This record gives sequence, C-alpha cells and structure tokens, in this order.
Amino acid sequence: MHTGRLLAAVAACALIACTHFKPPERGGPQWTRAVTEHFIIVTDLPDKRLEALARDLEQPRQNLEHFFFPGWPSAPAQIEVIALRSAGEYKEITQHSIPFVALPDALGNDAVLLQYADDDELRDALLYSGLARYLLLSHLRAPPAWLLDGVSIYATSSRIAEKGRLVLGEAPRLNNIGLNARREALIQFTFGLMTQKDFDAWARVHYLIEDHTSEFFDYLARLRDLDDSNAAFRAAFPSIPPNLLGVEVKEYLRTHAGGRTVGSGAIPVSPWITRMTTETLSPSEVHALFARLFGRGRQDLARAKEEAAAALALDQNEPTAWLEGPLQDLSDNDRWQVLRRLAEAHPNDARPLLLLALNAYPGSEQRETALRQAMKLPPHLAAPPALLSLELVARTPDEALTLADEAVALAPSNEVVRLVQAAARAATGRCELAQATLAEYHPKPWAVRQRSKRADDVTISIAVDTIKSACGPMPSSAESAAESR
Repeated sequence: MHTGRLLAAVAACALIACTHFKPPERGGPQWTRAVTEHFIIVTDLPDKRLEALARDLEQPRQNLEHFFFPGWPSAPAQIEVIALRSAGEYKEITQHSIPFVALPDALGNDAVLLQYADDDELRDALLYSGLARYLLLSHLRAPPAWLLDGVSIYATSSRIAEKGRLVLGEAPRLNNIGLNARREALIQFTFGLMTQKDFDAWARVHYLIEDHTSEFFDYLARLRDLDDSNAAFRAAFPSIPPNLLGVEVKEYLRTHAGGRTVGSGAIPVSPWITRMTTETLSPSEVHALFARLFGRGRQDLARAKEEAAAALALDQNEPTAWLEGPLQDLSDNDRWQVLRRLAEAHPNDARPLLLLALNAYPGSEQRETALRQAMKLPPHLAAPPALLSLELVARTPDEALTLADEAVALAPSNEVVRLVQAAARAATGRCELAQATLAEYHPKPWAVRQRSKRADDVTISIAVDTIKSACGPMPSSAESAAESR
C-alpha cells in the first residue's frame, strides 16, 4: 500500500517537474531585487533576512578595502549576487559543495551564486577570500598571480575581533594564536586545500605584510598605474633581492606568523550603514531568472527553454528571457522582428541592443553601431565594450585597449573580459602581459569557476587567436613566468 502511494507520488512529481524552483503563482516564494552600493542582490529570502544579507556582503568588502586600499576611491563596479534560501535550491543548480560559486553571465558582468544561511563560517571565509581577489583586480592594472592567490588566502581567516578590530592572516600551527576550536578547524580546512604554489603565495604575502608593511602598501600603490609588476616590486622593496625572497620567507615562517590586527588606529572598521533599494520581480522576470539559473548554472538547456518560454508567455518583451536562447530557434525574419520589437519596447535599456549586436554579422556596421549605443544606456554592461574591443582590435588597437579597460572596470573578475583585454594588449605590443594572462588562461575569478558549456566560446577563440597572431607562439617559459610575476 505504502509502496503504491510512493510510486504514484514519484510519477506525479515527474509529470509536474518536481523542483525547488517554483514561481510565486505556483506556491513558490517571492523574489526580490535589492540594490546596494556595490551589489545587486536577487533573492527569494524573506524581507526580514534581506538586510542581514546585504550587510554580510557590504561589510566584508568595506573592511577589506579599508585595509588594503586606505584612502583610495572605492571601486565602483557592482557584483550581482543570486542568493538562494536553501541547500536544496543550491544543489539543484550546482554540484559544488561550497556555498559560493561564480555564475556565467550573458551580459559579461560579474555574477555569483550564494547559498545564504546565518552564521556560516565557511561562507564568510570564502566571501573574504573572493572579495579580496576581486578588489585587487578592481584597483590594480596587472596584479601578478602570486599576489592574487596570496592575498585571497591571507583574507580567508578574516574575522572581527573585540572592539571592532579586523584580524587577517591567521594561520594554523605557526604559533599559539589562541583560536577557538571552530575557527582552528576552518583554517586547517582552508590550508588543507592548498597546493604548494598556494602556500608559497600565501607565505610571501604574509611575510611582506607583517615585516614590510609600508613597502607592501607602496607596492600596491605602484601597481595601480604600472603594468610591469616586476618593476613595481623592485621599486617598492629595494632591500629584498628577488633571489633571497624565498629564503627570507622561510625564516619568517620559522619564527612567527600570527595574524595582523587593524582597525584600532588609522584604519577603523566602521559598521556598514544600510543604503538599499528593493523591488519585487515580476512573474516574467522570475521565469527568466530560472531560465538563466538552469541554463548557465545547471546547464539544463531543456529546462532553461521551458522557463524562457514561460517568461515570454507572460511578457513577449522580456529581454533576459530572449538572452537565454530562444532566438536561435526562430527563422532569420522572425528573429529580426523580435529584435526590433524589443528595441522599441525598451528604448532606454542596453540589453535589446546587445541582443541585436550578438545577432548581427561580426565586422558589420550594424553590429558596431548597436554596441556603441548599448554602451550609453543602463544597465551598464561589460559585454558591449568588450565585444566592440574585439571588433576594433585589428583596425584601431589603441581604441580597442581603451574599450577593453572599460569592460574590465565594469567586470574585473570576468574571465572572458580579461581575455579580451589581453587580446587588446597583444595588439598594442604588450605581449608579455597578454601571454601571461593566456598562460594562466585568465586571472582566477573571485569564486570557484563554473563555466557553461556554451560560455562565450567564440569570443574566447577570437581573443586567443588575436594574442597568438600578434605575439607569436607561446614561449615555453610563459607559464612559469606568469607565476613568478
């Protein structure tokens, strides 16, 4: 009897596509878009938890920027965070066990998927780590790989101590630093995941911050304007011969490494003051969001098409739904009718123009015109300047580099945008930088990569071909050179 009921329930579940993602009209939670100074949050969390989420994102970012870039203008780029209320939702979209992953984005912007739960120390550690990397990419022209890796790991153990002081750089077993058991276990977990390269990068950063504090921050200031990180290092650390750096780091680790406390003096850690606007997503926007999550997160293209179709049944002019693929199922004539209708329905929105450009022939005047117009309209997207950079890289490489830099400013950790910038650098003779980016494939984004199977393969291919054409074969030492920069 019970077995029959169970089989009937399973069959019914299959027929109605059993899922954690149900729109509000089918009994699912309401979805909200909240905009703060540095984040665009899309979530199904209840309102009473939304402010806590915003604080848990903005406060670490503010703390890290105060520590690493005191007195600098705040990096303006906004990160989109899709925050899910349950582990069940999160596991339906991604196979990653950690609660924080990058989400491929058709608009070229930085976007992440977050499983949000109160008092999640692993999530907090990953946020500090990822935000530290993101801020380096936002503020510095060409941060070397060891600095990105070392600082992101250094920030992993960040915590707010007594009297509002920020503590960074705690490490296991290097000395008695009095951690409680949960924090010690977390840090041991973090260090247990390190490769030798990761540990060496962390050790170098720890040593430079602790024993050469003023020189380290002078080094960051030099990297703000310099592409040559080796020249910046020599100027900032004249007393440290590069060939002796490893020896000094090993000696430092044998003697002390306990965590740096800041905030009690020149760099106070002040609480984040809520500055947030919110709006409820329409039913069509909710289905378009589901199409994006299933198409670019889970890579379930069939489910993504179903959700896009549901969105378009409610609103035929929903740009995000069209971005997720149904245009490719239309004839050329029908596709252009849709594109024209979208542009007329949203005259002050960049997304229809981006769609038009993506469907125009590469190198055509129509494509270039649409991209230039999209750059002038909100929302400010990284894709239009990045794609226009590739359009112009052979004809006007200097303009292409300016456009690529603009795209990077909008999406500092987007892998495709970084490769487009490398292509423009190659075209303007900056081959060492371009090949270093190619050797790493790209600067690692601020969260674990989760690339889509359809993730801008054409753009990546053009960028890589441009680098190889301009700079010749990759030197055999390029990868090791990229790591040592």
